[in-house]
Amino acid sequence: MNTSGLLGLRWQDVDLEEAKLEVVQTLQRVGGSLRLVPPKTEDSARTVPLPPPCMDALREHRKRQFAERSAAWPDWEDHGLVFPTRRGTPMEPDNLRRSWGEIKGRAGLGATRFHDLRYTCVTLLLDLRTPPHVVREIVGHSDIEVTMTIYAHVSLDEKRKALRKLGGGARLMWLLSPLLSNALSALRSRDIYAGQWWWSGAGSNRRPSAFQADAHTN
Repeated sequence: MNTSGLLGLRWQDVDLEEAKLEVVQTLQRVGGSLRLVPPKTEDSARTVPLPPPCMDALREHRKRQFAERSAAWPDWEDHGLVFPTRRGTPMEPDNLRRSWGEIKGRAGLGATRFHDLRYTCVTLLLDLRTPPHVVREIVGHSDIEVTMTIYAHVSLDEKRKALRKLGGGARLMWLLSPLLSNALSALRSRDIYAGQWWWSGAGSNRRPSAFQADAHTN
């Protein structure tokens, strides 16, 4: 889900028994003020199945929200939102992004944006060989090309990372090659290379046992 869908989500639209939620409204800025409005497209209004980790997180979140509501009473304004402010009112999207900045800092996620979590979901689902049209319906894209473009972009980044690693490995071998060459030269000078790594019949079609027999005869 995107930011507007999450901030507009109500508890009445979440079914923890059936493990699903309905996207029926979003939080948008209209005329300079925040308003709860219907989704922009028909594809955005959808049913989203909830995996077990999301179910557990929502149950814990609801418990915390009950405690916050009790602590804020009588200043709590109940809008039935799943992700409101500490007073129950619709949350300013910029405040969500600021909170995300603190969370990603503690988690070591670098420059990851909040919206990148949605991209990550798309990429992981497609990597798991989920049919693209199913992924599109889960995330609410209006066109399957949007879904595949995100995947192609992320996959290209992964390819770049892999090639950078390959380039690093090639550079390491280039740096080590003089050391290996010097080591082999030292072994040759001590007759270790010829005495232990090669046998006198190298290049011959005769079996090593034949040369061993010749050595005993001599």
